Amino acid sequence: MAPGSYFPDFPRKRMIKSYTNGKIRYLYTYRLGTKIILSGAAGILIMKENLNHKYTAKKWFLAGIFALSILGVWVHYLYDWTGNSEFLGSILPVNESIWEHLKLGYLSLVLFSIPEYFQIRKQVHNFFLAKLTGILALEVSILLIFYTYTGIIGRNIFYLDILSYLVGVMACQYLSFRIYSYTSLGGYVNRISLFAFIAIGIVFGLYTYRPPHAGIFLDHKSQTYGIYKEK
Repeated sequence: MAPGSYFPDFPRKRMIKSYTNGKIRYLYTYRLGTKIILSGAAGILIMKENLNHKYTAKKWFLAGIFALSILGVWVHYLYDWTGNSEFLGSILPVNESIWEHLKLGYLSLVLFSIPEYFQIRKQVHNFFLAKLTGILALEVSILLIFYTYTGIIGRNIFYLDILSYLVGVMACQYLSFRIYSYTSLGGYVNRISLFAFIAIGIVFGLYTYRPPHAGIFLDHKSQTYGIYKEK
């Protein structure tokens, strides 16, 4: 009987050579849902597909929701706590404009991602692509929710602003989790994603010091723009 003929009705995926006691055994791989069945001379083994990767990604997905939520509150007040440091203003929210509030998500994700990277970089795929996708999802969620509800009622509500941030955090973490679990797209994609992620931070810094006079950059409390409170 040919190796793998135990399951003739299953679509064959690939053949694997297994060396045991100096002999070559041929194993055939089949997919059933989230499981892989290996059949052949070695018998049948049933295992979870990428079990360790998915467990690790899920653990950090949940930890990230909690950490980003807490860090967002901390980062919001950090500029005041540093005595309005002009240097740190490049990465911290310096006023109550929508643009500056987008920094909450960016800096919080950076602070969370540093220890995360050293813990799981070898256990998940596409780390920097996940981070780039996550921050874009977070920022877009905040903007969509804010401009939708303020367009309807004509003013902003503090609790809805908090809700928009939390929705953004969950969108960020969910997409990151999905990308972590996806097949590796290679180092080239990851490097481009890292450069794009850093570029977003640079743009935040530049527009803190030289903001365009547009609505998204306007501090509605002081009616000024940027760290220098331009009129």
